[in-house]
Amino acid sequence: GRDHVLQVIEGSTLYELGGTPKGIKQLGPGEWHATSSEGSKSVMLGKGDMLVIPRGTLHKRSTEDSVTFMLISNPAAAKS
Repeated sequence: GRDHVLQVIEGSTLYELGGTPKGIKQLGPGEWHATSSEGSKSVMLGKGDMLVIPRGTLHKRSTEDSVTFMLISNPAAAKS
């Protein structure tokens, strides 16, 4: 239920964005986890890269070594 804006400070990380979630489990209001997704787009981010993830967008981060990033996430509840 939140927008996310992130900037990579050091290292790199892979994000999978969008697609259709499979194996969905709801953890709480507005928060779900899926075991996988079909049709997602992969984006590799490195030092200095920024990414905006609009609320409601399926996303998953995978990091092989290490990454330092700044995350800005609006705590306001999503409007219906």
